[in-house]
Amino acid sequence: MHKNEIYNVQSEKVLFQACFWSIYFISWQLKEWTPQVSHVAKILLDYGKYSPADVPAVSVHFENMRDNWKDKMQDLTNLVDSATDTAKFIEACGM
Repeated sequence: MHKNEIYNVQSEKVLFQACFWSIYFISWQLKEWTPQVSHVAKILLDYGKYSPADVPAVSVHFENMRDNWKDKMQDLTNLVDSATDTAKFIEACGM
């Protein structure tokens, strides 16, 4: 193997590891955040029934949490898509 080939293999390995750990970390964040977003949504529904004056504050909190969750989910989707060889994936699915 030439130096360039060794460097390329090592570079790919580092990129793969970085992608793997990014996927792992974002997955962990989403696992932690999902019940919280769900709970705030339930509170929003409950406050809407009994105390309409408090809904704007709860609503803003819910929207912020939901938007953060959606952004992280999009980040995760992009990372998984970039780590997946589309042609090999389609071939493995038998399409």
